[in-house]
Amino acid sequence: MKSVIGFDRICEWCGKKFVAHKSTTRYCCLPCNQKGYKREQREKKARENNEKVKFQSQGIDPEELKKKTYLSIKETCVYLGISRSTLYRNVRLGLLPVIGLGGRTIFKREDLDKFLDDLSTLDNN
Repeated sequence: MKSVIGFDRICEWCGKKFVAHKSTTRYCCLPCNQKGYKREQREKKARENNEKVKFQSQGIDPEELKKKTYLSIKETCVYLGISRSTLYRNVRLGLLPVIGLGGRTIFKREDLDKFLDDLSTLDNN
């Protein structure tokens, strides 16, 4: 619905000053609106693609990790979203319990979930 009141705005695409009839108007004209929309869609697609590439480059599907009971070091890093050195530091400080199985180091997913819950309660306080 067109308003009688005018809102002074600056176009997000071309930078021109214009009078908007709605408080949510961001662009001065249809071509600027279309270009701005296309830019937003490109950026959105690039962000989604970057997320996919991040997980594909490690060869681990984050949804599959939620189904596993025990996780390897690499899987734990992806699951927690931290680097390997940060993971080792947390283990050394005793924040994360480790299971040594032969020459292999694994983590119980329930312990990792508890670790994340403890971190979120610390952030809230």
